[in-house]
Amino acid sequence: MRPAPVQLTAWTVSTEPSGTVAVTIRDLRDPAGLQRALRAHGVPAIVRFYPPGSSMPSCATSVPSKLATIESRVFAQPPAASHGRYLLYIDPAAVPRTDKIAIEAVQGTGFSIGLVTRNGHCPPGSRPGGVGMRSTRPGHS
Repeated sequence: MRPAPVQLTAWTVSTEPSGTVAVTIRDLRDPAGLQRALRAHGVPAIVRFYPPGSSMPSCATSVPSKLATIESRVFAQPPAASHGRYLLYIDPAAVPRTDKIAIEAVQGTGFSIGLVTRNGHCPPGSRPGGVGMRSTRPGHS
């Protein structure tokens, strides 16, 4: 049985019949709540939202690489940004047991998604200091 969707003003998490977890982020509030909702839907995650002017300590993934191939399976569709909303589709079954997803965002700047190790470090095939595998700014895709 699928978990009930969690819909708040700031974000929504739901599991589709295919098992893909759909995430809509409308406002960068309550990262701990979003992290808990993702875990309830089978997605191990670290969620961090930063104030304007902050930098995101994301991982840069080498492309092509084994890690990039894994990330392309985890993030079932490329993320999109539209009218200040971020849309993500995640396949929880594709997340390696040794990893979790990282969602990081800076208010007014953009967001980054990718894989990190269970303890939050950049996994093999990536390095600190990047913008993540995929990133976007509000209003751009």
